[in-house]
Amino acid sequence: MRFKIFIIGLSLFGALQAQNNYMSLAFAGSWPLHEYSQHQDLFCDGFALRGFAGDYSGAFFNRKNLGIGGSIRYTSNPVRDESILSLLANEIPNDLQFSEDPVYTVGFWKLVSVLSGPEYTFPRNNMNLDLYIRAGINFILAPEMDIYAQNTEGYFRRELDINTLNAGLASGGALRYHLNENTSVRIYADWFISSCRGEVTQTREFLDNKTETTSAYHFTIAIFSAGIGVVYRL
Repeated sequence: MRFKIFIIGLSLFGALQAQNNYMSLAFAGSWPLHEYSQHQDLFCDGFALRGFAGDYSGAFFNRKNLGIGGSIRYTSNPVRDESILSLLANEIPNDLQFSEDPVYTVGFWKLVSVLSGPEYTFPRNNMNLDLYIRAGINFILAPEMDIYAQNTEGYFRRELDINTLNAGLASGGALRYHLNENTSVRIYADWFISSCRGEVTQTREFLDNKTETTSAYHFTIAIFSAGIGVVYRL
């Protein structure tokens, strides 16, 4: 049985189109779209600005130019600090007076996506045009968007807690221009979509009277990325 599996594995490996297989390291711009870029609601907007991405990807193709591709991508997007701080200030109850300035915590979005899926390539002379769809997991490190205010009688705190692991999906294309037998230049563009869910907890304690409320935080992460990188042809 093991021998049969070994033979099948060799057959699959032998069916790969070595001249089309590749590994690539690229850097890109990251443009947030839709709710991810909106900046009006602390419970359903992302406040994200244009950022950057680093992408390590590759693919293996069979003789019909259909193969399996994958990528590991790190994306970073700063946020609209002024919009967040203004909305956080409005979260403080109007009937509470504080002797000290509130403490704000913001930050920026950091995403790490690990994706794989089918990829089709069109070889043309000294270049390849690749089309792909990839799905997988998306790790999220979110900006905190927190506030803390206190006086001698008590305090008010708002905290954001995000689910760090979500599903992700990317779809796009790339052009690989071959410089020689082993190296190429790769230009790609794609759309990425994932979800962001979490909870906002508001705690208020004054004169030994403590109340706590929890609200849902959710929106869709949508990003358009375009970049350029170096390819090693396998």
